[in-house]
Formats: sequence, C-alpha cells, structure tokens
Amino acid sequence: MRVLSLMLMTATTLLPMTIAQAADDAKTKIILIGHAPDHAEGTHEYLPDSELIAKLLKQTPNVEAIVSDGWPADSETLKGAKAIVVNGKLGGNIIFDKEHREQIDALLKEGVGIGALHWGTGADLGENGEQWLKTLGGWFNTDFSA
Repeated sequence: MRVLSLMLMTATTLLPMTIAQAADDAKTKIILIGHAPDHAEGTHEYLPDSELIAKLLKQTPNVEAIVSDGWPADSETLKGAKAIVVNGKLGGNIIFDKEHREQIDALLKEGVGIGALHWGTGADLGENGEQWLKTLGGWFNTDFSA
C-alpha cells in the first residue's frame, strides 16, 4: 500500500510539471514590431501600443508576445515565430528592407503570418509597396492605396 501511495503522490506531483512543460513547448510566439515616434507627441505611440498589445496577448495561455523596436537585431528572436505584426509607419518598408529581405522571405515560406496595424499597412511606392500588396492583399500610401 505504501508503494502505491508513493507512486500516486509522485505521479500527481510530476504530472502537472510535465503538462506545464508540454504547454511551454507549444507556445505561440508573436513578434510585434514598432519604432520610435514619428508623429506629434502623444499620437501614434507605436512601442507603448505594442507593449500594451503584448501584455494583453500574454493573458492568453500558451502565447508568447515579444516587442521589438524595428526589425529584431538578433535573428534568434524570430526563431519559432508564428506571426509578425507591424505597428509603425510604413510597415512594408520595415518588413521588406533589403538588409533582412532573405530572412522575411524564408519566414513567409515557412508560413509565418504577417499583420499590420494602422500606419503599418503603408509602404513606399515601388518594390516595397508591390511586395506589401502581394503579402497583405492591400496597402496604404499617401499617393496611392490598393
């Protein structure tokens, strides 16, 4: 009987830890990209807004939300990401910048989702705008919108 009690006690102690570990392994990683203000003070606060969104996302079980000021400098930040959300002016230019173009192309091929908030739907005319249109299905530019 003692052995059975010890086994049950061990199982009830370890099982929650095993489940918690499995849950941590299955986290959905979301990267929120903002940047320094570029509008009047108190408006378009990309990074604080992104921090607030991350705080709300983290209330969802198994969601990891990371905020980056611009494109993440460390490529490890993007490892395992399921989605990237751009919350900053001209998001298409941030995403499709030539410095990390190959990296974003690879992430898109892996099935990483892309989203954009407010000014993040914008891009310059030309290659970035065309790629943003192809990726999002629509984009904003003060001279043209699709």
